[in-house]
Amino acid sequence: MLPAPRPEPRRWRAGAVLALALGLVAAEAPPPAPRAYLLLSAPSQQREILKGAVRGSAVARYVVVADPGKALDVRLTAANPDVYFTLRTPGGSVLLYDSSDPDARQRFSRRLAPGGRYRLEVRLADAAARRNTTAPYTLSVARGGKVTEVR
Repeated sequence: MLPAPRPEPRRWRAGAVLALALGLVAAEAPPPAPRAYLLLSAPSQQREILKGAVRGSAVARYVVVADPGKALDVRLTAANPDVYFTLRTPGGSVLLYDSSDPDARQRFSRRLAPGGRYRLEVRLADAAARRNTTAPYTLSVARGGKVTEVR
């Protein structure tokens, strides 16, 4: 029986270079964008409470649809004080609220001037994120009710 023919060195090298190039392209592809979950998606839905967890530098992203002039109330409850949330106006260019500010509370309650899709993000403070901490949280989002004074 004859031994199996060996591939030509040129073909083998070309195949190896191609495989390496494809591997590098795949390795350098950016990670997929994190998903944003739509809250209060039904017009009749006024309140939503959900539980989640953030870990390390991961960010939990949500979108809240609000009508102009309506109240929006967001409460974040977490045992870990390093968990905070940010709220951005429709379009995301203006930071409306950041609960990581020293004087801020873990609650936002205000009438919204423009209507649209508000971006809500829950994350860990930088020091906790570097330690790769995992922190569970409860997020309560309500719209259309009364504005509650935040104390």
